[in-house]
Amino acid sequence: MKRTKKGILMLVLVAFALFINGCATQDVDSKIEADTWPEKPITWNSIFTAGGMSDLSLRALAEGVEKKLGVPIVVENIVGAAGAAGVNAIAKAEPDGYTFGLAVVSTNTVLPYFEDVGYDPAEDFEYISQYVTVYQPVAVKADSPWDTWEDMISWAKNNPGKLKWSAASAKGAQAIATEAVFKEQGIEATFVPFQGGAECMAALLGGHVDATIVAEYIGPLEAGEVRLLAECGPVNIKGYEDVPTYKELGYPLHPMSFYGVAGPKGIPQDIVNKLNSAIKEVVESDDFYQKMEKLNILPIHVGAEEFGNYVRGAYADMGEELRKLGMIE
Repeated sequence: MKRTKKGILMLVLVAFALFINGCATQDVDSKIEADTWPEKPITWNSIFTAGGMSDLSLRALAEGVEKKLGVPIVVENIVGAAGAAGVNAIAKAEPDGYTFGLAVVSTNTVLPYFEDVGYDPAEDFEYISQYVTVYQPVAVKADSPWDTWEDMISWAKNNPGKLKWSAASAKGAQAIATEAVFKEQGIEATFVPFQGGAECMAALLGGHVDATIVAEYIGPLEAGEVRLLAECGPVNIKGYEDVPTYKELGYPLHPMSFYGVAGPKGIPQDIVNKLNSAIKEVVESDDFYQKMEKLNILPIHVGAEEFGNYVRGAYADMGEELRKLGMIE
């Protein structure tokens, strides 16, 4: 009997030792992987059409980061399903440190409440860094009969179903915030879907829609082709502080738009840290600041842990607000 107990104790001790050794081996393997990473080109998924604000900013970031890491970063445009196709591709990729892509407010805090996107923003990603904050105003053509936001709202109330509008993502944060405004005001309007902000702006300038919500406004604005009526977020647009924000107008939803980089869940932490550090160096560089200034967006670095906590919190908060507004159950 004593021999049996002693044998069992020995087996337990051996199993424990193997477990500890396995954990140590995993830590060593992770460290070795991070020390040698990257050894080949890295893919970044740009989830909207080429030429849009998110695409341009991501490519500018990739250009700087690949110099820091010493390998090419290949930016691919995987579009469709209001950005969900590209984000889903990121979530389903191998967590080996060679596939990353855009994480934005629309796809990672709003869209999953309305569509079966195939991913969970709170569980399926390693959030690496936020790299910019973006304005997304409501724009109309310069020759529009509406000089102010109130003008458009008044016209839409008196002309049910006639207002045609668009946004970069059909179920994006700004589109949902605007739908909430229309619902509150009793407005019937027609939403026209497009694949990204560049297409939306082209449709506005071509007279196919009456208003659009995009980040790609600065070029047409400076050319005198469009007028801004309101900013969907909580912060006034730099240089255009007279444009009211949804927060100033008293609307319940006024989401701040962010662009960040994320990868699939399970990427070794050392690789997350290494990429985050490279992104931080680029975002804080004069060259990147000047490129973003031309687009009128704000470079800002938020690290992996803080960025991940923010996205997961914003996702949960958005669900609560949508339920309060009766937009989801």
